[in-house]
Amino acid sequence: MQEKVSDTKSSPQGAPKGDLDPHWSWGRHLPAWGAMGVDFESRVEFDRMRRIDGDWVIRSGASEDDLVQSAFTIVRREMNWPVIVQKKKVEREVFVARGTWKLTSPRPTPGEPPLLRIYLDKPGKIDNHAAGDVHELFTTLGEIMETEVVNEAQGTEKQSVFWCNNASGGVAAEFRAKLLAHITEQTGLTFTLERRKMDTWVTQQE
Repeated sequence: MQEKVSDTKSSPQGAPKGDLDPHWSWGRHLPAWGAMGVDFESRVEFDRMRRIDGDWVIRSGASEDDLVQSAFTIVRREMNWPVIVQKKKVEREVFVARGTWKLTSPRPTPGEPPLLRIYLDKPGKIDNHAAGDVHELFTTLGEIMETEVVNEAQGTEKQSVFWCNNASGGVAAEFRAKLLAHITEQTGLTFTLERRKMDTWVTQQE
């Protein structure tokens, strides 16, 4: 959700008119890379995002800090965008996952692995598949709810999982609990809304 401010000078300088919301405050917080996928694309108008094409190479073993700083260096150069980013501890809402992982989701067909379903009201068609570990599943849930999921559950360290996502993004307020209740039904994990100080990428204009 965008926060409107009266100071239009807080917008990036040099960007063509219409590319970015001129009222967006670039002092807003940005969740740390890897914790959840909500990045600065959610701060601008999606249909007016400009592409930065290229062959992207990520060095093996590069730290999160190196990746974020390198990405913003490219953004500043290619978009003439005087924005800097710093990692800070910021108190914000998170969901904390607890309990012992026990997947009970059914198999779509015999011979296939169990498929966890992400949905609000009822499961939709199985028209997409994703695979990863529990951390990646929680990252997906965090993106959908725009609220990070902190993993304190047992038995998830090396657990792989397949899932189908039938929930659109922007699940907010009480609907987050509804979505997570379906995850609880399939995994046995509980999710508690708490406030914690988390690593957060904070952007500001130079």
